[in-house]
Parts: sequence; structure tokens; C-alpha cells
Amino acid sequence: MAKALEDILVLDLTQVLAGPFAVTILADFGADVIQIEPVEGDYNRQLTASRPIETQRLADWTKRRNRRSITLNLRNPKGKEIFLELVKKADIVVQNFSPGAMERLGLGYDILKESNPGIIYCAMSGFGQTGPYRDRLAYDSIIQAASGIMSMTGFPEIPPVRVGPNVADYAGAVYAVIGILLALHYKQRTGKGQMIDCAMFDAMCHWTVHEIGGIIATGKERVGNKHPWALQELYETRDGEYLIFAVQTDAQWESFLRLAGKEELIAEKWDFNTRIQRSEEIYPVAMEWAKSKTLEEAIKELTAVRIPNSGVTRALDLETDPQVLERQMCNIVEDPVVGAVRGVTGVAPKLSETPGSIDVKRGIPELSQHTEEILTKLLGYRKEDMAILKREGAIAQ
Repeated sequence: MAKALEDILVLDLTQVLAGPFAVTILADFGADVIQIEPVEGDYNRQLTASRPIETQRLADWTKRRNRRSITLNLRNPKGKEIFLELVKKADIVVQNFSPGAMERLGLGYDILKESNPGIIYCAMSGFGQTGPYRDRLAYDSIIQAASGIMSMTGFPEIPPVRVGPNVADYAGAVYAVIGILLALHYKQRTGKGQMIDCAMFDAMCHWTVHEIGGIIATGKERVGNKHPWALQELYETRDGEYLIFAVQTDAQWESFLRLAGKEELIAEKWDFNTRIQRSEEIYPVAMEWAKSKTLEEAIKELTAVRIPNSGVTRALDLETDPQVLERQMCNIVEDPVVGAVRGVTGVAPKLSETPGSIDVKRGIPELSQHTEEILTKLLGYRKEDMAILKREGAIAQ
């Protein structure tokens, strides 16, 4: 079956999480991704080298799958020359070095677009290529703190809390993909490439618009599991499980009161603002109702009257969750090194005509696995040139 990006060539210079995750999305949908690593291997290989081999392979199935691998020393004149030759063939370059790093190598966007005016160049970073924070080093937790996400996470009586998953990395990745697809569409119309300045900081700030409105309206920054515009809280059920549900619309309000045996409040006709203002009177009612039910009973009753709800699924239970299985979002992949690898992240979103996939045949590349293939078949180098390039330090031995 055809894939949406199967005619697109991507040069991948990314490392750690945000960049590799973005490129994996492109690769899942068919892009021919050439991962360009330094001769000693990229930082991710070094980062996981001391971990059990099974853990290494699981990380690689998320960050390195569906790619080809080539090693290039970009500080070596010949390595730099080869890279620019690849740029002439490519549609997209993605990198997430610190701002200015590619320019110091003599490989910034201005140089790359001289080799290929149609190149789409995505520069991912923590804080962006401009601004007073430009040169600050950043990881996910730093961006969560700087963007305001951390200040609104947790409970009012305790210090701010980092969101569990690396949401800044993942958001930065998704916005990078959005930028790349927008640039590809523009290139189809005009033939012109462009630079994408994608900051994790921007992505996280973009995600706070709705919440900032709630903070301004209520004066409350951290509300735990509550919500400024709905009656929402986490409750313990009779069997010791946890349940969250949200009551927002008039229909949901009346349905909940009937479930809780508080029909007399329906007659009082509390409007939306009254419900929010008097919410502290309702939370004990909801707590008592939840405590009288098992989790299964509560979910069944709430679902029947169309009140949004869920139990709290433990992360390790996702691989057996029926919805996760149906959507193929947590997979077992047969790995040639360690055999079955559990917990491999699936493909999103789902496309009807050009769906993405985990290409088990292509798999995850070993360091420099495709160097000779790429140089000879794509760039026209001779096999005898390989020894010279190795001797000159342009590619790995």
C-alpha cells in the first residue's frame, strides 16, 4: 500500500528525544530517512550503551526505526562535502543541535539552500533560534518549568510538579512535523524551500492558552485533578481503584444528580456558573457516590448516561488494554538481536488511504550500516572510494 511520504528524502541529524521522535513520524509514513551520525555514533547510542540490550533495542524501535544509517564526520572537509551532496538530493533536513552549531560547522541554512534552494530545513531547539533564552541549554523538564506548564501542574498545597511524560519533547516533535508538512505543501506550489524554527518552548506556550484563561478567571493556578470549567475530580471506588469523571453540560449535571440521588437539586436549576461557584458542595456528594461503587459499576453507570469518565490505567497495563490493542498503539516487534520486544510505540494518526506502519523489514539500523549503499547508489561513489574516505576520517572505519 502506498505511503503518504514515500517520495520524500529526509536527512536526519537529530538526537535525544524530540528530534528523533519527529523524524520517526515522517519515517512511519514512508519517508526515506537517512540518519547521519558522527563516526563514533550519535548521543543516543552512547546514552543507552550501559543499559540492558533489551532496553536499548526498545528505545531504538521508538527513536531509530524505519531509517538507514550513514556515518559522516561533519568537521572533516570531505565529510562536509558528502553532506552537501546529500542535501542536493534531499527534500528535508532535520537537526536539533544548539542554536548556532550548524552555522559554526559551515552548514547553516544559508549554506544549505545554496546547494538546494528547495531544501526544507527544520531547526529544532529548546527555546528557538532567537530571543534572550536562545542559548540556554534545555531538556523537557526545563521547558516545562519555563513555559508555565509546571506551575499549573499539581495541587495548590504542594510545589509545582513536572508532568510525567516528556510532553515538551513530544509537543516539540509534533510541531516540527506540522511545520515540515506545511513547508512541503508550500514547496509543491512554489518550488521554494524554507527554514522552520521549531522551539519546544513555543509548543508548550501554545498549549497553555485555554488554561491561562481559567487562571485569570478563577485566580487558581494549580487545582490538582479539578478543572476550572467543569465539576471534575479523582475519586476512590469501593474496591480501592481510582475513577475520574467530569460534569460540564446541563444534561450531564442532571444525569449525575439522578445517579447520586440528589434530584431535589435539579429543581433548583443551578446554571453553569452556579455549579462552578458551589462546586465544593457537590464534590463530597460525588465522593460518597464513587465510594459506594466498584470501578466497574461506576464506569458502567456513568457511561450509560453519557458522563465522560475513566479509571486510572497503570502505564504497564497499556499493552493489554483493549483500546490500545485495537488501535495498535503498543506493539510486540520481532527484533533480530533480542527476539520479541514489548512496548513498541505504534503509529499515529491513522490514515485510510496511506497509513503509516512500523517497517519490520527495514527495522532499526546498526551504526553505519548503509554508508556504502548510500554513497555508491545515491551519490555515485565507487566501492574503492570507501577505503580512502575511511582513511581520511570522513566516515567510520
